[in-house]
Amino acid sequence: MSMKTSIVFGFAFLTSLHAFTCDLAISTFPRDCTIQDRFVKVRDQLAQQKIDINEVAEYRVMRFIERGAWEKAKLEQKNILDIYKPAPETWEVWDKGIRNVFGSSDFKGVLLGDFNLSAPTLSAINHLLLTDGKANIKDKNTDKNLKPGQIRKMDDMAVGYCSNGKKDESIAITISDESMRRFQKKWETNVGKVFSEVVLETSGVAAKSDAHFVAGMHMGPKRCDRMNSNSIYVFYAASPEVLTRVGWFNSFVKKNVQLYAQNKAAVAPIEFAAVAQKWFIALHPFADGNGRTSRAVQDILLAHLGLPFAPSGDLQDDATAELESYVELTYQKTEAMLTVLETCAEGITAGHVSFACKNVENIISDASKSRSVFNLNN
Repeated sequence: MSMKTSIVFGFAFLTSLHAFTCDLAISTFPRDCTIQDRFVKVRDQLAQQKIDINEVAEYRVMRFIERGAWEKAKLEQKNILDIYKPAPETWEVWDKGIRNVFGSSDFKGVLLGDFNLSAPTLSAINHLLLTDGKANIKDKNTDKNLKPGQIRKMDDMAVGYCSNGKKDESIAITISDESMRRFQKKWETNVGKVFSEVVLETSGVAAKSDAHFVAGMHMGPKRCDRMNSNSIYVFYAASPEVLTRVGWFNSFVKKNVQLYAQNKAAVAPIEFAAVAQKWFIALHPFADGNGRTSRAVQDILLAHLGLPFAPSGDLQDDATAELESYVELTYQKTEAMLTVLETCAEGITAGHVSFACKNVENIISDASKSRSVFNLNN
């Protein structure tokens, strides 16, 4: 199967693919091959029961909802719409947005061919994940002047977060930077070119300096909590550098996709998607919704390579994490999710459907019916 024909945009198309042995493009990576084969098998098992794997509750919601919130929801048999505030807008905007990212014709043209995740494309994705034109879930106290989809400009305020009194954030950032440099060196060796050459090759624009994978996160003097003398502010990439670094990020993505298409992969696919997500979140090009956007990018890359979506709710420690540990955690959590899906397939075949294995829309519908009955009785 060629990479061109394996590009996946819609959820329906994902479930329509036939079972196959690991794609040639990723065949040199045994762990990824095993994951792909397990994914195809369980997807087809569920399809035989007329179930779209992408609508299985735990698989779907863990792309967005944190593990703790989901476990609490399972325990309480809670309506998915009510998990995050403001409810139900937060879930509805994300769900509609991610479906549009995968199903809209606007994105098919962009993602076919050279697989371009340029600044305008990323802006469009961010906009979809933060507003549906009615509800707006841009809720962080960053830069209220920036609207959904607007990338920070040179003179915009910096974006960051309070460290909550942690004293080891600077060490974590150093570890993260060093691990990204290690990965870049390994990647350049596999590609046979330094990254600045790749940037010129993929964008036609020469890097003004040595292009690199480090986002430029740093500590700042700003104090977040007047009651806590240890509180410090962690800044993501500086605003004047954001657009340049987003261009470098896009060159990295484009080059890897080209190499997969040529069956000359420079990096294992799940590692590639994890690196891209971690790099993007450290750049933080938007005032809000960067986490959602980084996960959507990760979803796009994994789907393109015929692999399952990563359970992002289990992967919250990303920006400052050491890369090697973060990549390994991504593998482990993806494999654990496949075990959940395999258990669901067995249970559904036997006629036993747990809350985690239900269809998302059925959970929402059942909760709405229960609420209606409760209101009528009171």
